[in-house]
Amino acid sequence: NLAEKFSKDIGTTAELRATYKSADVRTATDTAASKKAYYDTFSKALATAKKNDMGNEIVVIADYFSSEESDAAALTKLSNTYATLTKSLKSMNAPSSAAALHLELLNESDNMAAIFKNIAQIDDDSIIGLVAIAQFEINEPKMEKTLADFLAYFKSNAIFN
Repeated sequence: NLAEKFSKDIGTTAELRATYKSADVRTATDTAASKKAYYDTFSKALATAKKNDMGNEIVVIADYFSSEESDAAALTKLSNTYATLTKSLKSMNAPSSAAALHLELLNESDNMAAIFKNIAQIDDDSIIGLVAIAQFEINEPKMEKTLADFLAYFKSNAIFN
């Protein structure tokens, strides 16, 4: 609540704007083979991100704030993880049926990279850090929903059961 109040008081919204537009998504034909190739590439990118703490954001944030001696290395690592995921997503060829969903994830990943970069600055600029926490609270559920939508997309296209 405090972070959200700071966000409103300084005139900065906790909502982040989309950096990428539909023209930034590389699309492929909508064939079974392209969907399978996309799934394989997509799965590898997500597996790499998960190995680098994607999915453990709450734990990383809690660990950081639980000790006065914490450094921002884990937060910076998460920022880099999301930046790498964004770069991977930008280079993928998404089937046209997944283009809109791919764009959502591309923007959410980019936003998370910025959010963790800003949370890591909380010791140097507490307002930027607090606003980033409010942004995390808004964007994290969006990221989870987008990933769940991908699961549904892959299931509905018989990529896996």
